[in-house]
Amino acid sequence: MLIASLGVHLNIGLRHVLPVYPFLYLMIGGFGNVVSRIKFRAVRYAMSAVTACAVLGTASFNLAWAPHYLAYFNEFVGSAESGAKMVLDSNLNWGQDNRPLAEWAKSKSIEHIFIGASRTNPELYESFRLKWTFIAPEDMARPKPGTYALDIGFYLRRRGEADSWFDGRRPERVIGKTYYVFFVK
Repeated sequence: MLIASLGVHLNIGLRHVLPVYPFLYLMIGGFGNVVSRIKFRAVRYAMSAVTACAVLGTASFNLAWAPHYLAYFNEFVGSAESGAKMVLDSNLNWGQDNRPLAEWAKSKSIEHIFIGASRTNPELYESFRLKWTFIAPEDMARPKPGTYALDIGFYLRRRGEADSWFDGRRPERVIGKTYYVFFVK
């Protein structure tokens, strides 16, 4: 199934290969049994040490990225921004940083915020009494003065567009791993 999915040009993330995971975990679990049966003590200890390092490395990466697990990409890919260039929005932003965005905006007494995101939570913003609107297409080229929060996918999709004011600009603030905040004067 995994090999068959490699030829598919549909980029919907890992959803279509999820049935492979239980079998992958069984294979990994079986690796411990194989290592325990190695006759040469030095090789067995070396393989056990490599396995322990792999487990500790995985645990440390998980702790370092907590609680932003959705935005994590392995070290070969790099940062969340590098990974976002390769996947669709739904693989990265499920609204996990909407609450931190609302809390930050409330703590900074921001009167109104323009949001460009694939996942929003209007009820959450309203519970914080946060005034917000979606970014209009014309705001991408000539944004009105104010605070703009673009989720990572929205920001990267718009980069390189000739009419995007945000192109080439670094955000002044990053909320969680998915929201880039810009202040337009």
